Amino acid sequence: MDTKTIAIVDDRKSILAAYGELFRNEGYNVHCFSSGVDLINRLMTLEVDLVLLDIDLGRGLAGWQVQDLLAREHPGLRVIFMTAVALDDADEARGLEAGAADYIRKGSDPRILLARVRRELSDRGGTAVPESSDGRITAGDLVLDSLCLSCSWKGREVPLTVSEFRILQEMAGSPGRVKSRDTLLAAAGNEDDAATERAADSHIKRIRRKLRGVDAAFAGIRTHSGAGYSWRSAGP
Repeated sequence: MDTKTIAIVDDRKSILAAYGELFRNEGYNVHCFSSGVDLINRLMTLEVDLVLLDIDLGRGLAGWQVQDLLAREHPGLRVIFMTAVALDDADEARGLEAGAADYIRKGSDPRILLARVRRELSDRGGTAVPESSDGRITAGDLVLDSLCLSCSWKGREVPLTVSEFRILQEMAGSPGRVKSRDTLLAAAGNEDDAATERAADSHIKRIRRKLRGVDAAFAGIRTHSGAGYSWRSAGP
């Protein structure tokens, strides 16, 4: 298996040094950043499998803001938030809806952090589906061609608008990962719809209807009440 690459983002040098050493000793490639801006700039040329992201970064972009940018510009990139304090349910839900994979309390037993990272980096259902060199994403019976903006399900063409294609691409690129309505609307480029959750619901309804038009048994999109939608990592 190829060596995985981890990016650690924290404004404290002691955390970067300690966690950097921890993961390098476990055989990972590690890159440390003191700000979210530094990370985002490097992602233009650096391939990263997982990001450990501090929520409270002090100056500059906060962890929440960095995660929002990552979710939009690098969908499928797994993120584990690091926090020095306990989060309430609302904050935790906010991060998970935005695409964060997990949370870790700084100062926890290193074995717990290593176990969480191994779990996220393991080859299992629900991990990101890479886009092939010809611009295609294949998720089970679904094939999306980003070059032609075409969609097929079980070999049958599904006519989607550009916005519908982008929304489906956002979900199918990260099977099992819950995508918030805001994230889906951002992926679609519907800035005018950003103020209403109903816009995302309407898009999903039309996508389902079109897919069921070629397969009445289609159930590939899962609804998460109060959170958003996800592409099923297994099943029909």
